[in-house]
Amino acid sequence: MLPLFLLVPQLAAASPCDARSLRKELDEATPVAVGSRFQKLAECDERQAKAAAPKAFQRMLAGAEGYAAATRAVELRLDTVVHGWIEGLEPDQRSRAIAALGDQCAESEAVQAFFLATYKDRGDAFFTQRWHRGLTECRVAPIQELLGDALTSKEISRDRPKLFSVLEVYARNLRGDAIPALIDLASKSDDPEELTYLVNAFADTAGVGSVEGLDAAVASKAAEAIVDLAGSLPPRAIEQARTTLTALGATDEADQLAVHRWRERKDGEGNYRYAVAITEQITCKNGKKLTNLHLGKFAEGGIAWPEQLADDLQEKLTYEWKLDGASRCKGSAEFAVEMVEEPFESSDAQAAWVQKREADFAKVQDRSAKRKVYRHEAFVY
Repeated sequence: MLPLFLLVPQLAAASPCDARSLRKELDEATPVAVGSRFQKLAECDERQAKAAAPKAFQRMLAGAEGYAAATRAVELRLDTVVHGWIEGLEPDQRSRAIAALGDQCAESEAVQAFFLATYKDRGDAFFTQRWHRGLTECRVAPIQELLGDALTSKEISRDRPKLFSVLEVYARNLRGDAIPALIDLASKSDDPEELTYLVNAFADTAGVGSVEGLDAAVASKAAEAIVDLAGSLPPRAIEQARTTLTALGATDEADQLAVHRWRERKDGEGNYRYAVAITEQITCKNGKKLTNLHLGKFAEGGIAWPEQLADDLQEKLTYEWKLDGASRCKGSAEFAVEMVEEPFESSDAQAAWVQKREADFAKVQDRSAKRKVYRHEAFVY
C-alpha cells in the first residue's frame, strides 16, 4: 500500500503578488496596455495603484480595458483622475466611458457617489457633457431623485434638447414609476413639441426597444395614460401618440385617436367629412370595354385613420354600390380607389373635390370604352 501522505493532495502555498514589479510594468506599459496593468496593480496593492494613477491615466487609451480601469479607479475614490481622463476623450469615447461606468452604477455605491459628486460639482455641464446618459439603468433612489430634480428644473426646461434628453433617461430609468410625472408634465404643457416628446417617453417607461423587452403591465398603464391625455393633445402630439400606442401594443386605441386629430373639422354631428371615387374598368367577354366612375360623400366618426378607411372602402362599397358590371357581361374588372389623406375642412371643400373628379373624368378622350358616372347617395361609414 502507498503511504497515506501520498494520497493527500498537496496545496501549493499562494505566493504574494509583487507590487513593485507590477508598478514597474504599469510605468513601462504601452498606452493600450495601461488599463489592464492598472487593474492588476489595483488588485495587488491599492495604495500603489492610487499613487500611480495620475501619471498612468494621462497615457491610457480609451477602450474596454481603459473603461474598466476607470471604473476601478472610481472604486478607489480617484474621482479627479477619472474626471480628467474622461473629459479629455473624444465625444464618442467619452460616451462609451460614461456608459461603462453606468453599467456598474446600480451595484456599486462608489460609482453612484461618483455620479452624484459629478452632478454637484459640474452643475449644468453634467448634462451638457451628457454624464446623465450613464444613469439609464442605475435604478437607485439617489440617482432617481437627481433625474427627477433635473426634469423639473427651470434651467433644464429652458434648453429643449437637454430637457428631452433628460426626459428619455428619466422614463427609461423609473419605468412605470415615471408615468405620474409624465402625466403631470403633459397636463401643464401646451407646447406641441414638448408634448410630442412627453408622449414618446411613455414608450420608454414600458421598455419599448430595450434589451429586456416590453413590460406588458407598464405598457397597459402607459397606454391608458395616453388615451386619457389625447383629448387635449395638439395634432403633432396626436400623431406621436398613435405611433407610441402602436409600439405599446395598443393598436385599437391607436386607431381611435383619429377622432382627436382634426377636431376643428368635424361637422355638426361630430363626424369627419370624406368623399371617395372608385373607377371601375370593365372588359366584357365579347371584348366590349366599359369605364365607370362612382362618386360618393360620406361621414365617419373618427374610429379609423384615412388610409385605413381607403383600404376598406372597395370591399364595403362593392356590395353597397353594386360594383358588379363585369359579372353582368361575363367579363373582368379592375378597380382604383381614390380618397383624400385627411378629412375636408368644410362641406364646400367636400363638394368641390367630388365635382373635380367628375370634371377630370369627363375630359378624358377615350373612344375605346363606354364611360359613365354614378353619383351615389351620401352615407355614414
